[in-house]
Amino acid sequence: MRRLPTSSNDGYGKTIQPLSALFDQSSLPVEARTPRPAVVWFLSSEPDVKTAKKMFDDTDVAIAARYFDCVKIYVEDIESPAERARYAKVVPTIIFMDAGAKETGRLTGASAPGDILRQMNKAANVHFKKSLTDHVAKYGEFLKRFDKLDGKLQDVQQELKDHEEHVIKHPCDRAKNGIKECNEEIGTMRVDRDKLLVEEKALLKVELKADPFAKPVEKKPAD
Repeated sequence: MRRLPTSSNDGYGKTIQPLSALFDQSSLPVEARTPRPAVVWFLSSEPDVKTAKKMFDDTDVAIAARYFDCVKIYVEDIESPAERARYAKVVPTIIFMDAGAKETGRLTGASAPGDILRQMNKAANVHFKKSLTDHVAKYGEFLKRFDKLDGKLQDVQQELKDHEEHVIKHPCDRAKNGIKECNEEIGTMRVDRDKLLVEEKALLKVELKADPFAKPVEKKPAD
């Protein structure tokens, strides 16, 4: 959970900074920058599970969120009425920002997942070389393979447990062989799962068109 960004000046107290200050990386060295688009969700501290489920219980939205910096801010934590009206006159409000920390759109009220995804695409595609839609589709295919392997792994682990319980009661060769085979299979699947996790990291790396915080090149005056 976050709050609106502030700065402190001697004798003047805290000053509210623009929302973009949460994500602005222009002061960082180039090699330390990791610019990503952002979603800022202004909501009430009183939980509204039904509305949240309606808005975000969608596979594509969940996958797309992995390519964003996602922040929640409770409207009750915004002390200034002016700032509250500026960012969250209606609760909930979602503000979308591109990788350069510039607002690209906002949604107010209980928005549909399709509307949220369209705004996420708009924000991401400002700087993404490949569209967010393409990234989501590729990650979705990866997720199917990962879930399939993970499901098989859980099945074999349960089978191993059954064999081990059987051996305790009846130490027969069949159950012992079953334990050996299950352990070998589990070892292989864990190796495969580790490979998929490496693949996942590569999938989540996004190539940008350019550094959104790069300073514009100064043109030299003509001789």
